[in-house]
Amino acid sequence: DPENKFTVPYMGTLSVTLANKPMLDELGVTVNTAKDLLNPALENNILIFDDIEANITLGLQGAGLDPTTKDLNALDSAKDYLLQLNSNLKSFSQIADERISITRGEVALAYIYNGDAMQAMRENSNLEVVMKEEAFPLTIDNMVILKGTKHKKEAQLFIDFILRPEITAQLVEEFSYVCFNNAAVEYLSDDLANSEICV
Repeated sequence: DPENKFTVPYMGTLSVTLANKPMLDELGVTVNTAKDLLNPALENNILIFDDIEANITLGLQGAGLDPTTKDLNALDSAKDYLLQLNSNLKSFSQIADERISITRGEVALAYIYNGDAMQAMRENSNLEVVMKEEAFPLTIDNMVILKGTKHKKEAQLFIDFILRPEITAQLVEEFSYVCFNNAAVEYLSDDLANSEICV
């Protein structure tokens, strides 16, 4: 759909690394790249979520490879990195459990969706996004009108409603994922409008 006639971006999701800064400082660890997650000082102190695509991307980054590579042999390098990372993992977690754990200060790091990271940072001022020398993997949720739908008019009306700037802003305020609607930014609170992981 190169002309966006039938699909429209709704929100996007970034995979980010959220850190408890005082815990990292106490461990003497700085995390700028995925390779930094292999620091032995982080043993049993990292959570990653059960998203295969995001974890393969993390593995490729940790192996120093382009995460958009089409070379299947690169997967072996990603696998090797993830196996090395195992000793530093507390667990593979569901996203809600991960958010709760990092918010409570139970781990130093969580590889997490940006919306959940924003929610956690609102509850714990010690949290911040790190590993900024790596690109944040992005996925896009689209609204789609299926060919042959019996309710095309209603679907268009719903999409039009969702894309009203003030409505999009309300949704982003609630869920804190990536906002693709530029006209909605002026309706966002400052913490979201100025966030590197939301706008």
